[in-house]
Parts: sequence; structure tokens; C-alpha cells
Amino acid sequence: NPERETTITAALLHDNVGYTPYEGRQIRGWPEVVTSRGRVVVSEGELKVARGSGRFIARQCPAPASLAQRPTRSHLPGLLGLKGKAWESQ
Repeated sequence: NPERETTITAALLHDNVGYTPYEGRQIRGWPEVVTSRGRVVVSEGELKVARGSGRFIARQCPAPASLAQRPTRSHLPGLLGLKGKAWESQ
């Protein structure tokens, strides 16, 4: 529902964490139905499945941003689409 105005609270969310960094934030727009793998999980704010019935999907951890390959200064003109001798010498 794109028009619903809601104040986020931990009690409003269906998770096993018990807190949210968004506690107290007022937002506009809220899902009316949540589905997972084709089944309705939440409808009209009510949990429709047994807690813990989800499935954990293991994922690889990406490299920290500080270790990721970053473009160097010499790549900047190409990234910006700049061409010409003035840019080639820098």
C-alpha cells in the first residue's frame, strides 16, 4: 500500500532479532502481502507461517571494499567518456 503511513517498531517486524536500526522512523508505503517461494508469509500484518520455517541460503562473503580493485586516476577520463590529447597526458 503506497499510501499507508507507518512508524517502524521492532514489534511490527517478523524476525528473530528483536530490534531494528529504523526504530521510530516514520515511513510512507508498506507491503500488504509478503511471499516467499510462492507461499504467503505475511498478510495484513499477520504472520501466516510457523516461525523458523524459512530456509537459510549460504552465500560467499565478498571481499572488503578496501581490498576490492578500484579504478586508478588514469582510468577516470575513460569512465567519464572524456577523449583527446589533453586527457591522454594526465
